[in-house]
Amino acid sequence: MDPSIGSAMPESGPFDHQACSYAHLTFGYLRRRLASTGTRWTASTRQSLHLKTSEGRFTTTALLLSDQCPYETRLLRFEGDSKSSPLTLSVLRGSVIRQLDDCLSDLGRDNPENGWPPQALKETVVNALLHRDYSFSGPTLVNRFATRIEAVSLGGLVTGLETNDLLNGVCQPRNPWLADAFALLGASDNAGLGVQRIMEAYESSGTSPQLRVAPASVAMVLPLPIRPGTGFPGTAPGTSSTDADGGRTAMRYAFPIGNVIGSDPASALAGMRVIGCAPLLTVMLSPATLNALRRPMGMPEATEVHTLEEVTLHLFAREGVRLTRAEVQRRLGLSRNQAAHLLRTLTRQGRLSMHGRSRATRYSLP
Repeated sequence: MDPSIGSAMPESGPFDHQACSYAHLTFGYLRRRLASTGTRWTASTRQSLHLKTSEGRFTTTALLLSDQCPYETRLLRFEGDSKSSPLTLSVLRGSVIRQLDDCLSDLGRDNPENGWPPQALKETVVNALLHRDYSFSGPTLVNRFATRIEAVSLGGLVTGLETNDLLNGVCQPRNPWLADAFALLGASDNAGLGVQRIMEAYESSGTSPQLRVAPASVAMVLPLPIRPGTGFPGTAPGTSSTDADGGRTAMRYAFPIGNVIGSDPASALAGMRVIGCAPLLTVMLSPATLNALRRPMGMPEATEVHTLEEVTLHLFAREGVRLTRAEVQRRLGLSRNQAAHLLRTLTRQGRLSMHGRSRATRYSLP
């Protein structure tokens, strides 16, 4: 990358507002994409795309949208669920719009039966390219494993924002002019809806997406969804139990030991289940996350929590009464399928006792 392009967020404004050192840029792919949406390549369109500064120089937004864009996306496929078995590497170059289209096309070919929700895939790749910090010259990474897809973009959260702001749908793009271009092309709404849409795509799944926030990177992890009545495939991202018939039961979500928000693990982990592991913050996203964020929490207190099973057992110990599947689901912010698998596993392990049948079924500590 040309070092004269500039820094991420100088005093003069966002990175994509700056002038770049390139005097000759072409926009072949961008023009074809605009034509596909019925938008003509006019002076008004070019002005809407913020391609030039008031002095007539190309902007960094123009550089990102041009055929000469110096950044790249690397799509790496793995045979299994670890990075010890790489299969193929695709290096995607050109306009960031082309990189977006090519990446989604490649992932679509790997997803013929829509195992991963197409909407979640689109939002994940759009976020990785749109909100990354382009003052870093490294590539945007998309890793495709057997049972999960990870998209890693450079740059932490926009200065002043915290993870809860992101989950609440706060719209504060790092690259506002690039966001305008994505919106004009129909690639993004530029309204802060991406995370919520990803969560909604997994509403009926037994697995939840994971958001990992570090000081200089953000990763979105999309596990292969688990539909009601099916077992968990593979072993990532945790370990799973096996019943007498050899079928998979509830996944054990392994959390790093760290500080939990709130004085009680069951309440603190409700919905989003946030555990800080400085300098990395991991958020397991579920449809109940937003409701969990709206509940008041006490002052932070250090608590050691290892797995979701431990949090569930802590909940039963604290309540001291029999609980239904629906009550556990609501209190821990799980989906129906997650709660059912979890309770079934703990019961088979002898760590919970089951009372009654059908809708009258309740669970308690032995």
